[in-house]
Amino acid sequence: MSWRGTQDDSRARYLAKFDEAEAERWDAMVAALDRTDVDAYLSDLAQVFQFRPGMAVLDVGAGTGALCAMLARLPGLAMTALEPAPAMLARLTRRAGLESVVAVQGFCHARLDRRLFGAAQFDAAAAGGQFAGKDVDQRRLAGAVGADHGVHRAALQFQRN
Repeated sequence: MSWRGTQDDSRARYLAKFDEAEAERWDAMVAALDRTDVDAYLSDLAQVFQFRPGMAVLDVGAGTGALCAMLARLPGLAMTALEPAPAMLARLTRRAGLESVVAVQGFCHARLDRRLFGAAQFDAAAAGGQFAGKDVDQRRLAGAVGADHGVHRAALQFQRN
């Protein structure tokens, strides 16, 4: 099997896994985060990357919006959420406080995905949850999303019960 075939299979498995039931479970974990969790996460993130007002930020593999919700607390960011699973993205778009987030359905790791965004559209790309646990080539991610000014992969880990 070719790598392209394997990638297509992987995408199909991801979309099948993150159905409405899994999106509901994931959303429950996000809802369990309290202000202390969010403050701690933003403090950790500030030690490795400084978001500034006016930055265009892409949340790669946005899920139901955990990272978007945290970054929405920072002033002046223009947020875009990229998520391939329709059930996850639907929950993100219904999340209070994320009305200004631009939601885009799609993946980010193939040449075809580049059509989703313009060149240098983002100042930073961040990833949390499932996506952050993967081995991601930062230059490939930057090329796929058009983030020429700097890419940061922020790892947001949830404890699953």
